[in-house]
Amino acid sequence: MFSQQRIIDTHNHLWKLEKNDYFSWIQEGMDIIRRDFSFDDLQKTLKKNKVMGSILVQAIAVTEESEQLLKLADREELVQGVIGWCDISRGGQFVQKAIDHLRTKGKLLKGIRYMSQGMPAGHMLTDNFIDGCRTVGRNGLVYELLITASQLSQAIELVRACPDTRFVVEHMAKPSIKSHNIEDWCKGINQLAAISGEIYCKISGMVTEADWKNWKQSDFEPYMDVVYNAFGKERIMFGSDWPVSLVAARYPQVKNILETWLDKYPEINRDEVFYKNAIKVYRL
Repeated sequence: MFSQQRIIDTHNHLWKLEKNDYFSWIQEGMDIIRRDFSFDDLQKTLKKNKVMGSILVQAIAVTEESEQLLKLADREELVQGVIGWCDISRGGQFVQKAIDHLRTKGKLLKGIRYMSQGMPAGHMLTDNFIDGCRTVGRNGLVYELLITASQLSQAIELVRACPDTRFVVEHMAKPSIKSHNIEDWCKGINQLAAISGEIYCKISGMVTEADWKNWKQSDFEPYMDVVYNAFGKERIMFGSDWPVSLVAARYPQVKNILETWLDKYPEINRDEVFYKNAIKVYRL
């Protein structure tokens, strides 16, 4: 095993571009990620940056990808957990069968994600969706919220309806950092964090919400301040969102944004943000 820092990256993807219809979101200006990203690519990146572990997150809405990630996780020490996909909108009975199936493919299923970003308003508040999320919680798994700032009000209602499910907010609910629009997002994040001590937040995805070519450290600090004040040091975690983050920053730059911000807060134990909170959240 390579020389390590005590860091677990809670948000990495792998993909093949063979099924191009799944990657229509890769638009003009994102050519750097318009290629396959393999486990070898991830391993080299994390080794170079002295990161000891990875949580792999599904990238496409098919069961087969989650199966492959779980098999990989059983083989590779670097992969410490998998956030798989299933169709939460089909209700609890369907979700239970999907989880049971995924658990036959590998031991390291840690959570489920349904890609709500861009979906119609209210889709998270149907009876089936709520039942699906409750089922995730009953299985001791995390439900990962991929949402935008405009969807925070729906997410708040969903989380309130699922008091026994542990939630992780991905990418800080995608605030509009480029436009410096913070007030409505701040209000929603604070409301969400206050619901329960079982709601966590990844400090991830910021560079792709900023001006890709002209971002600076000060663009991100107000948003990290809000998340820290809302969730506290025990409920925030580092995630790179590699390789999506490459459209705006190299891996060391993404990590350095968080490290530089932490210099402002000596009361925060860096091991919690980079390592210990991930162990707690995902039961690693």
